[in-house]
Amino acid sequence: MKDETLLKLRSWLFALLALVALVAAGQLLPIADRMRADLVPHEEGSFGTLPPAIVLANRAGGIFRALAINTLWMRATELQEKGEVFELVQLYKLITALEPRFPMVWAYRAWNAAYNVSVKFPAIMGRIFDLSDPRNQPDQRWVWVQNGIKTLRDEGIPYNPNAERLYRELAWIYSHKIGQDMDDAHLYYKVVLALDMEKVLGKPPYRTTIERIYNASKTREKLLADPTVRALVDALVQAGVDVFGSPLDVLSRSDALPEAARTALADPANADAAATLDAFLRARYANDTLKLRPAVMWEMMERYGPVDWRLPEAHALYWTHRGAETMADEDARAGNTARIAFHALAEFYRRGRLTFHYDPDKPERTLWRTSTHFGFMKRAVAFHEAIIKEYKGKYQDNPLREGFMNFLREIVLDLYLHTDLKRSREYYKKLQAFGPESKVAYEDFISGRFLDRMENATIEQNKNLIQSILLEAVRWASYGDMQQATGREQLAKLIRKRYNDKGYRFQMPPVRELYPEAFMWALRRFADWQIERLDELYPKQMKEGRKRLDELRRQAEKPAPAPSPS
Repeated sequence: MKDETLLKLRSWLFALLALVALVAAGQLLPIADRMRADLVPHEEGSFGTLPPAIVLANRAGGIFRALAINTLWMRATELQEKGEVFELVQLYKLITALEPRFPMVWAYRAWNAAYNVSVKFPAIMGRIFDLSDPRNQPDQRWVWVQNGIKTLRDEGIPYNPNAERLYRELAWIYSHKIGQDMDDAHLYYKVVLALDMEKVLGKPPYRTTIERIYNASKTREKLLADPTVRALVDALVQAGVDVFGSPLDVLSRSDALPEAARTALADPANADAAATLDAFLRARYANDTLKLRPAVMWEMMERYGPVDWRLPEAHALYWTHRGAETMADEDARAGNTARIAFHALAEFYRRGRLTFHYDPDKPERTLWRTSTHFGFMKRAVAFHEAIIKEYKGKYQDNPLREGFMNFLREIVLDLYLHTDLKRSREYYKKLQAFGPESKVAYEDFISGRFLDRMENATIEQNKNLIQSILLEAVRWASYGDMQQATGREQLAKLIRKRYNDKGYRFQMPPVRELYPEAFMWALRRFADWQIERLDELYPKQMKEGRKRLDELRRQAEKPAPAPSPS
């Protein structure tokens, strides 16, 4: 009896504590709501009213809402610890429905989709475009990476337009998940993004395209006020085209369009009207679907240079730039913008030029490669110089100076490799004014970047170094970039000469004798379309490369000698 009384007393005590917790939660919820509103200012009308389900959940009652959120968060923590990422997808949806104005929930939801769920699908790096193999599903990975992007871009940011954190999270998905090579399916992501942007903006250069969409008509009524555009749109509609409902078909001149529509769009008499219509459709799709504001895109082209919108770095910069605009503190905003510009210009200089080749019938031949883009060079150097000048005198040492010198060294060598010797020498003079290179001859500087590594290496290792440079020359030739191919051949010859001038016992053979090895490796590693191009450019060298490759294969097929009796 005594035990039964104690049990009842304990039950009543727990009930009382639960009631106190409910009341406390109800009292604290309005305070939390006010704190959240202060943290992320918003106007209800800026994104329209919340969906009915969310409104109902939020108005069901403060106490019950607080308990529901608490319970869901505890469950989310439990699922995270267990690694049950698919269940987390639905759970985060519920939490964002109850807490749409809480930025961190959107960040977790996007991160879970783009990083945790995506990698649950297999991907084979060397056969990333072979979708016939069930062990290779990069397309499913991309669905979830896109899910993370859309979660932030289409929901989280519109609900929380002043939450700078969400812009950074979105930029990170582009720069890290897509832009880096940590994910086995990274090349698939890059290619699909590039193809998607080509559907919207066409092929680069993009300066004229972005200027046109920036100046495009803002409304359909204004667009159709032009009688030539209206006549073209009427012709397309009459041919059965949903002009404004399927803009990508019109922009890409898709084969899915009726023949009459393709004829109307290709008619020289409609050239101006078609260009005006294209600009409007590009602007509306970029702004309404991709949330890329033409005004911000144009500002980036003006501020940074010839941005290639097929690159993930361009989208990372765009969203970082948008996030910086949300900062209320003017000094913080200016400082953040300067930091963004500093890194963006250097990154676009190093990787801003995209060599892209994709054949949908032969996706295994896909080429996606970034390289130096000199269109960003002057702005990058000027920005470095301005920051150093501003820093000068404020502090005893200037930590930016060494970084700038390294950047100049990079530029000097890059220009040399692109056979732009005049500008390479000009920037070397600029470098000499800063650092220890003041007494080093230009040719010694170029070769010295490699000779230091060669001094303690064997003759075979040094031959391999020069052959690797020649292989890069052959690679660029296969891409059709003879400027870079010539630059690397020139570098190989200079290094070989400087090495032999040092009077080592073993001399390096002429470059022409080292080239066949590079062509042999090209035959082993390059795609068929690259080899076809090399056969056209270097028939004799490719013939010699094939001889070397055949000899290598014969050597590999020879039976190993029997072990000698002990």
